[in-house]
Amino acid sequence: GGGGEGGGGEGGGGEGGDRLRVMSYNCLADTYRRSWDEPGSVHSYCDPSLTAGGLRLPRILSEVLAASPDVAALQEVDVSWARRFWEPTLAAAGYAMAFAPKASASSNEGLTVAWRTSAFELVRARVCRLDLREPPPPLAEYLSQREGTAAAVRSLPSVAQLIVLRQRGGARRLVVANTHLYFANPAVHVRLMQSAALVAEVEAEVEAEV
Repeated sequence: GGGGEGGGGEGGGGEGGDRLRVMSYNCLADTYRRSWDEPGSVHSYCDPSLTAGGLRLPRILSEVLAASPDVAALQEVDVSWARRFWEPTLAAAGYAMAFAPKASASSNEGLTVAWRTSAFELVRARVCRLDLREPPPPLAEYLSQREGTAAAVRSLPSVAQLIVLRQRGGARRLVVANTHLYFANPAVHVRLMQSAALVAEVEAEVEAEV
């Protein structure tokens, strides 16, 4: 995931239009702030007061609401901010949300999918791990020959959200997938495998809707 906006038009997926506005945004979890302020880090040019969550999050919220998405997929949402900031502020703006923390007791951030309640209602939400403990067949063969890689990937806390929404006043359903793939720059192959596993999960959800 990452910051940005997808979809198009004026939104209103459940309010008489066929256009759907979807937004993806990486919030930069406050739990990682300790590394931002270190000399030479990616955000070391910022005054530490500017990176504080209490200042940044309202501005991120303003960006999200300015885009007026029907569905917003957020990554790196702090556990500590999910319920005390994101849930009430999004609710006040007409959105419901589902939060999924990473699959590790030491992880303090996760994923959020929010949807406009005037447009959609929740059918179901589930979280799938992307540690490839039960990989799709092609990946299973690959990992069986690379035990070191398989063990390393099993240790990752990466998860994905799968949200099924129903259009209000209509029959259309929407399957939303949200994740934050493993970040390390050299690990392109890990991100590729996680993406393949997630596509398989999405396909299963879509088939369940047919």
